[in-house]
Amino acid sequence: RQREREVLRRALRTGRASSLHGMAGDRALADLLRTMLADCPLGEILHVGCGSGQVLGLLLADACLAVGTEPSGHLRQLARLRLRQAGLPRWTVREAKPHQLPFDADAFDVVILEDALGKASGNTLESSLAEAARVLRPAGRLLLLDRILPTDSILAARLAALNFAVTRRQWLPGRAPDRALFLASRPTATHARTGTDD
Repeated sequence: RQREREVLRRALRTGRASSLHGMAGDRALADLLRTMLADCPLGEILHVGCGSGQVLGLLLADACLAVGTEPSGHLRQLARLRLRQAGLPRWTVREAKPHQLPFDADAFDVVILEDALGKASGNTLESSLAEAARVLRPAGRLLLLDRILPTDSILAARLAALNFAVTRRQWLPGRAPDRALFLASRPTATHARTGTDD
């Protein structure tokens, strides 16, 4: 507990408090994540920007393996502490930047990008999305949990450039709804699974 308090203090000083609290810890979000991913075997999950590991903890019970990446050393330490304390198996938390993922291509069934859009711009944002697409298996799902405006169409356009289409969007409740879940997949994978024509 003392180590956890120290990590929390350090994270607050470095401006990462938003990754410690809020929607990611709510049971409502856990239910929403499971609903959105209901038709996709979770298998091996990658959470890019996992923060304190709350979303990993929500999904671990249904996954074969969960991998989190987080550039902040304080938050990596906190994520490891919390996941160990919860007694959850089959996880690892590693240091990595969203646009430089140390994984092979087609390595994961689900890739979650959290809070990457507001922190990246231009080539960095495109690189982060491209990296997420690279490590995702052809029939996998890309899930974005982020704070963006409802009128923003940049995300859909950049996903389309990577041959992804947004299949579901859910705005999370709040006083000023600006946080959303976007579920995306490759249309070719969707057609192959359902047997429909283009």
